[in-house]
Amino acid sequence: MVYRLLADGVVLLHAAFVLFVVLGGFLAWRWRWVAVVHIPCALWGIAIEYGGWICPLTPLENALRARAGLEGYHGGFVEHYVIPTLYPAGLARPTQAVLGTLVLAVNLLAYGVLLRALTIAVALLAACTSGKPTKSGAAADSLTERQRDSILAQSRIPGASGVGSAMRAADSTSARIRATDSVSP
Repeated sequence: MVYRLLADGVVLLHAAFVLFVVLGGFLAWRWRWVAVVHIPCALWGIAIEYGGWICPLTPLENALRARAGLEGYHGGFVEHYVIPTLYPAGLARPTQAVLGTLVLAVNLLAYGVLLRALTIAVALLAACTSGKPTKSGAAADSLTERQRDSILAQSRIPGASGVGSAMRAADSTSARIRATDSVSP
């Protein structure tokens, strides 16, 4: 019973890993640190598919199933639904190459969009700080913080939409303060 549960756990871990390999680049849009973990995993998944190798989780799962006295994948949810997704019938080298190319293409798309967004953010930051101070202390030929926030809020950079909400809240607060200050006692 314990070995069967461990084997099922390995299959679920394997499925989660495959899902992360394919789609983890999109998680990096929200959490940049995910890229540090995802890129090596994606490279591993691509190498497994292109090399025609067997993932080390597969022999581990098979060994656990053998220890549990199981022969095949019949009997439960994991065996009927998850395993056929991970181990399709007739998986051949050309199919593995197609799968590897699919993983590569999806991740190139995800990281391409991420790099474009980061490039825009760096360019905006550079535009805001590139002006030289004038005699009055103001920066010449640079964007004001307000202009930069406005551009950022309208951009397609993941997570930048919160800037617009913050700007509206600040405008509302400023308007209330001005209204309060303009009332004379």
